[in-house]
Amino acid sequence: ASDWSSDVCSSDLTDEFKWGVNWQQVLMSLIEDNQDVEGSDSKAVVEEWKKEVTTVQLSLKAMFNSQFGSAFRSHNNPTYFSRKLFRFSDLYMSRVTNLNRYSMEHFFYPRRGALPHEFKSWFV
Repeated sequence: ASDWSSDVCSSDLTDEFKWGVNWQQVLMSLIEDNQDVEGSDSKAVVEEWKKEVTTVQLSLKAMFNSQFGSAFRSHNNPTYFSRKLFRFSDLYMSRVTNLNRYSMEHFFYPRRGALPHEFKSWFV
């Protein structure tokens, strides 16, 4: 094992931004799950969700520099910088002081993510 680690500290995103991202995910999931509904009232609700997603997306985009945008995302996709950052950094945090709650002897173990072919849902 190596004693070397790469750590990334990226400034905090506002609670407003985090809420917007979460709300966008909820709306997108609702749209996806209900895109084949029948009935004009139900279809109207889905169309309202689509309009709201657009509004949320525009408000999220407005929180960044209008000439540059986020260094981490380009529309729906992570940027090259973001992908490399996640690939090579051992720790990713919003501020260095987050480490204050750990002792100097603390060891951070990597989480193993399941690949799609390795995962079986026991609840579906």
